[in-house]
Formats: sequence, C-alpha cells, structure tokens
Amino acid sequence: MPLQVTQVSGHRLTINRETLAEGVRVLTQRDRVLAQVYEQVPTLPLWLRPPGLATLVQIILEQQVSLKSAQATFNRLQHICHQKC
Repeated sequence: MPLQVTQVSGHRLTINRETLAEGVRVLTQRDRVLAQVYEQVPTLPLWLRPPGLATLVQIILEQQVSLKSAQATFNRLQHICHQKC
C-alpha cells in the first residue's frame, strides 16, 4: 500500500520510490550539505506503514527511545487499549 501525504497545497502525493527519489533530488540541489551527506549514504529506506493513530504513536515512540523500548511501550499501550475497549 503506498503511503499518502498531504502537502501544504492540499494535494495528495503518493510516496513511492520514484517520488522519494525526486524529493531527494530537489532537496540535494537546494542544500549543498545535504547533498554531501547523501553522497555518503545514498540509499534511503522507504518504510510503508498503515495510516492512523497507532502508526503515529509508534513513530513518535521510536523517535524518543530505542526501537526495542518503543516496541515494548507500544505493546503495553495496545494491551491497555484492548482491555478498556
């Protein structure tokens, strides 16, 4: 399933390998430092996840703590939510 992102203009953009590559091309043309970084690490991962609150919570957790800790916390939250529903 392709990932959908709403742009500021309100148009929907499907993020796939081609649109990701185009975005990288535009950004690296605008930012010399980013272009140098991209030369060192040219392969960007494209992680597709289902849209929704659960995905947002998981992404936020992963940014704050280690992936293992984020997964454990997310699992606890899911358990709590299922008990109260």
